[in-house]
This record gives sequence, structure tokens and C-alpha cells, in this order.
Amino acid sequence: LAIGFGLGLAYFNSLVTVLGQQIQILGYTDNDAGLYGFLLLGFGMVGCAVFGPLMDATHKYKAILKSLAVLSIVAVAALCVSLRPNNHVMLGIVFALLGFLVLPLLPTSFECMVECTYPMPEEVTNGIMLSIGNVVGVGMTILWQRLIDDTGHYQGVFVSYNYVQVSFLGLAVVFLFLFDGDYKRLTAERVHADAVSATRCLTSERFSEPESGEAKAFVKRLLNREDTGASLESV
Repeated sequence: LAIGFGLGLAYFNSLVTVLGQQIQILGYTDNDAGLYGFLLLGFGMVGCAVFGPLMDATHKYKAILKSLAVLSIVAVAALCVSLRPNNHVMLGIVFALLGFLVLPLLPTSFECMVECTYPMPEEVTNGIMLSIGNVVGVGMTILWQRLIDDTGHYQGVFVSYNYVQVSFLGLAVVFLFLFDGDYKRLTAERVHADAVSATRCLTSERFSEPESGEAKAFVKRLLNREDTGASLESV
């Protein structure tokens, strides 16, 4: 997951850095570069606003992560095809789509890493992932800029810098798909909630049936003990 995130972050940072240089050789202006950068980041924030609450509501972290990864590689392929002169509208649409799909991969990856490394502090895991992305991003940016300079002008879709961006994000998608960590934090939160629910049932004046299966089993285990008071103290 850390490698996949690092490659994805490196790609996004490099794309933002070389965006102006990449489209200038196609005849676009600095104003065009500013507009496309705004669409990339703006719709990326919209994507985060959409997929963030969706993750919180469903807890389908891995499913959302892998779905975004697949759609992102499709969007990158569409960008490579769209990078040609006098294609303003299509480029704007593709940059907006790319931002909407790629940028939410970053917080989604953070959530997946926090889940599978719990109880390790979030600052540690997030710092490691960001470090990998920033280090790889420096090298990718230098390579990408050199390939653009060597190309010099529009030579079609099948050029070296397009191969690089598809390869980097494609490799990131492979690593993200290999991720299959457990939801340790979510499991711990559910166990704690069930324990609290069971304790309230035992200590309340009016006994009520706990809702979840785990809570019911917990109550039965406590009731079967001779020393219920000691059991409650352990909770």
C-alpha cells in the first residue's frame, strides 16, 4: 500500500509541476495551463468531498480504493490521447475527471493504512507514505521534464513522456490492488462498542436485549461467571 501510494503521489505531484511545460509544446498558453491546473485541483477537492463521507458511511475502504485506482488509470490513458493541439474542451474535461479520481486516492490510502496498522500512531504511517511519495516524485519530475524537452513538439500520442505517466500510475494501481490488509481499527472500535453496550445492559435497572451478536455473546459470558462484579471491572 505504501509503495502504491508513493507512486500515485509522485505521479500527481509531477503532473502538477510539469503541466504547463507539457502543454506548451502543444501550442497552449500559460493561461490554459492555469485553467487546467485549477480544474485538476478543484475537481480533486470535489472528489475528496464525495468519497470521504462515502468511506465513513460504508467503511468499504478497500473497495473504494481499488475502484478509484482502476478508474484513474483509464483517466490517465484518456489524458494521453487528449494531449494534442487545439483540443481545449476535451483537455479541460479530462483534467477535471483526472483530478476527481486521482486526488481522492490519497486520503483513501491514508485511511486504509491507518486501519491495517492500528494501533500504530497515524502520524507515523502517514509520514512514511508521504516521504516515499515525495522522494519518488522528485526523480519522476526530473525524468518527465527531460523527456518533454527531448520531444520538443507534438509527435502524436505514443511518445516517451506518455509512456512514463501511464507506467507510473499503472504500477501504482498494481500495488494498490495487492493490498489486502485487515480493518484492525474498525474491529477494535466495534468490540469496544459491544463491550460498552453489554456493560450497560448488565448495570441498568431495566435489562434490555443487546443488538449485536457480539454483545449478546459477551453478556452470556459475563452472566455465566460466578464473579460478575469482577467481570464488569475488567470491562
